[in-house]
This record gives sequence, structure tokens and C-alpha cells, in this order.
Amino acid sequence: MKKFQKIAFLLVFSVFTTGSLGLFAQTPLGYGAKNNAIAGSGVALSSEALWGNKNPGGLAFLGRKIGLGIDIQMPTVSYKVLNAPASFNQDYLQPWPLGLQEGQADASRKATILPNIGINLELNDNSSLAISIFSNGRRGHSFDTKTYYSPIIAEFPNTDEFTNPMGVVSSPTFFHLSQYFSAISYSYKINDKIGVGLSAVGAWQSLNVGGYEAFGSLGYSAYPQEISNNDMANAYGLGGQLGLQWNISKMFQLGLTYRSELFMSSFESYKGLIAENGQMNIPAEWSLGIALQASENLLIAIDAQRICYSQVAAWNLPMASHKEGYLGGDNGSGLGREDEMRFKMGLQYHIPKWDFKIGYAYIKPSIVSDEVLLNMLMPDIIQNHISLGVSRMLNDEVLHFALIKGLKSSMTGVNALDLTQEIELEAESWTLAFSVDF
Repeated sequence: MKKFQKIAFLLVFSVFTTGSLGLFAQTPLGYGAKNNAIAGSGVALSSEALWGNKNPGGLAFLGRKIGLGIDIQMPTVSYKVLNAPASFNQDYLQPWPLGLQEGQADASRKATILPNIGINLELNDNSSLAISIFSNGRRGHSFDTKTYYSPIIAEFPNTDEFTNPMGVVSSPTFFHLSQYFSAISYSYKINDKIGVGLSAVGAWQSLNVGGYEAFGSLGYSAYPQEISNNDMANAYGLGGQLGLQWNISKMFQLGLTYRSELFMSSFESYKGLIAENGQMNIPAEWSLGIALQASENLLIAIDAQRICYSQVAAWNLPMASHKEGYLGGDNGSGLGREDEMRFKMGLQYHIPKWDFKIGYAYIKPSIVSDEVLLNMLMPDIIQNHISLGVSRMLNDEVLHFALIKGLKSSMTGVNALDLTQEIELEAESWTLAFSVDF
């Protein structure tokens, strides 16, 4: 009975806390304190399989387990427009350049509360069924300014025949993309060394955008009315995940997992901003990892992960190479992102009732310098992450704590709609994570 009471509590907890998500500087390295303590590595470890459905192939070795975690992230994000916009007259050939106001702006700060829940139930000695609930939080930021606003165009006088297109631009400027996931996983132990798993992954995205009106009023959008300030739009989708864990020896383990692209419904009210008429699928990703039991007390985990942005038009299609810079519609510009590579390493040292952990992760950013304009409000540019953590074994529970520092990173690129301007993006973050297994 107590076990079922705990499960019920976790499900209710997830409903109430998911609504309080704040802002993320970047998609998480991992899910839950246990995984974050080793910088998101551990795809070859069954002990990490539960968190964020990391590797369904490892669940068959995990046994009955319930986990509850909370991650709190505190990002700091800013942008700086380095040069004055290009000057031109009102009779200049349209569409006019969108030169931005010179200067710096800092994003509104808000801490994140992000729940992660996992339940793994043994069906028999060789198989298990698991449920995971996790999230990437709210990707994107808000600036208390008119970011996409041209001071040059704003000076053009209104007449009976001309309404200044900057007159409709609102403040604040924000891009809020929230992503939530649930997975149901079946895992089967082929033998004592090899486990395989299959997951059905469901996703819910919400998008809310404001301050982007200039792209419509200047003629840069296929659907100028469906580009900004249309309240929250929702999209739903499905995909799958495969996982393998191979316990090669007592010292060495191998893990491999692949999650397919999650095919989402469209953001109809933002089809003038998002490519392919508002369809923003969640990219496929894969991870490969090894774990080495270097000594009785020391465990080493090393992972490589790839997020395949290049396969999704809304994420990949570049503005810089688009002749007219159009957004939305069938073939409009996207965020111009490349595939993102992540390399992670974690060390865990065990003494009776305690595990002490450190980790490091390097991310090769998906944003390229020619595409900073549309990525100003979602600057996924932090490259270096350092993690520390500790786990404490109690009678029936294990408590976990982790701290991750995303070191300050910057990127400078050109304004694709005014090549005389450069834009500098800057971001850093702190993450605190707490979780419990029982």
C-alpha cells in the first residue's frame, strides 16, 4: 500500500509542478540529480536508465525502482548589438533591412523548477515495464525591450498612404518554447549480460511568442498575422526509442540508445514564423556510452550524444541563404541550426553509504554565426559544463544532490537582415538538482 501511495504522490506532484517551469538556457545535460552529478553521462549504466528514459535497454537490470527529482536552473542570458543599423531612405527598395537598436539587453531572470519522475516495475525475472515523465523546460527568454525594432524605419513619417511598420512592434520580446515528455518502456533481459528496450515516447510542446511583429509588417513572413502575440499554441506528437545495454564484463559496460524524431502537430497560430507552416518536430538523437569499473571504489562513465537538428526544417533551414529572408509557409527560413554534439564524462567514488561524483561536458553548439538573428532569444551556446554531486544511502531510500555550472560562453555573428550589424550572444547557468530513489 505504501508503494502505491508513493506512486500516486509522484503523479500528482508532476501535474502541479510542471506548470511552474521557468526558463532554460539550453536543453538539459541529463535528468535528475543522480544523472546530472556526472554531467549527464551514464547511458551504459542501468542505475541511470530511469532518469529521463535515458536508456530503456538498462531497465531490465534495474529491478523495482521509483524515483522523484527536481532540477532548478538559473540561467543568465544577454545580447549586444554592436553596430548602428544601416541608414536608408523611405524610397529604398522593399523589403527594407531590419537593422536593430544598438546596445545591450539582459533577459528577465527566473529560476526553473523542473520535475522528473520514473517508475520501473518488474514483470518477471527477465523483463520490466517503466513509466518516465520528464521535460526540457521552457526554452527561450524574455527581454523587456523591443528587440526586433528598427530605429531607422521608425523615423519615417506616417501619411494617408503610409503606416509606419514599426508602430505595431510590441514589448516585451519573448520566445517561450516548452517541451514535456512521457515514455512507456518495455525492457527485456536476453541473458545476464545483454538487455534491450523499446519505448513509446509522447511529447507536448507549447509556444508563445511576442515582439516579432516587424517580420510581418516589413513583409518578411508568408503569414504576417500568424507570427507574433497570438497567445499560447500547443502541439502534440509521438515517436519511439530503442536501447541496448551490454555488460561485457564486471569492469566494462556498453550502452547505446536512439530516439526517433518526434512528429508533432503544427503551431497553426505561428505558421508565419515557424517553417513548414508551423510544424516544429523534435529532433532525433542518439547516445553511445561506456562505463569502466576502474577499481572497487571508482567508476568512470563516458558518453557521446548527437541531437539531429539538421533533419527538421524548422530547426535547420537557414535564413542567411534564403534570398528574401521569408519566414513561415512551406519553405520559409528556420533557425539555421546544425547538429549538436555533446561529450560527457563522469567519475563516481564509492565509500560505505556514500557516493561522491564529478563530471564534465563539452557541447559543440548547434547555432552558427550567420544565424544569430532568430536565435537571440534562445541562445543555446554554453559549451563547457562542470558538475559535482553526492549520494547518500539510507535504509530504503537513496538521496542525491548535484550542482552544475554552465561556464560563460559567447558567440558573435551578423544580422542576416542588415549585414552592417554584428550581434553578440552571451549565456551562462547554474543548476541545482535533488532526487530520491526508493
